[in-house]
Amino acid sequence: MAKLAIAHEPKGFRVQSQNLLEFLVHGVKYAFPAVRGPSTRGHPTAHAAPALRTKIVNGDGLPPVWPDPEGPVRGESFSPLYASPSVLRAIVANPAMYEATALVDAIRGGSARERAMAIQLLERLLTRRKR
Repeated sequence: MAKLAIAHEPKGFRVQSQNLLEFLVHGVKYAFPAVRGPSTRGHPTAHAAPALRTKIVNGDGLPPVWPDPEGPVRGESFSPLYASPSVLRAIVANPAMYEATALVDAIRGGSARERAMAIQLLERLLTRRKR
């Protein structure tokens, strides 16, 4: 058992915020390595997503994107945590989920600076959700 969540009341599960954060910081890039691919249309992720794009200035390279023919930008394909059109649409439609998933992608495939910033923002996000 990973101990990232525990059974809680009849409503379902409760996230173990500290355990989840520790896994995301130290393990997610090994358990779910980022795979980059060819240029495609998609939704910005990692440092190119709304949560980080105003904080990090990236060079001339294409932004990382979750592949989607209906996506708003052209960029370098970046493998999502779970590749499913319905999951992608749900994530993009939910700003909080989009932010969290894109931050995890910055940890999975970003530079040291991008990772550090993503970790800091994820920690705030998980702490805020806990209250």
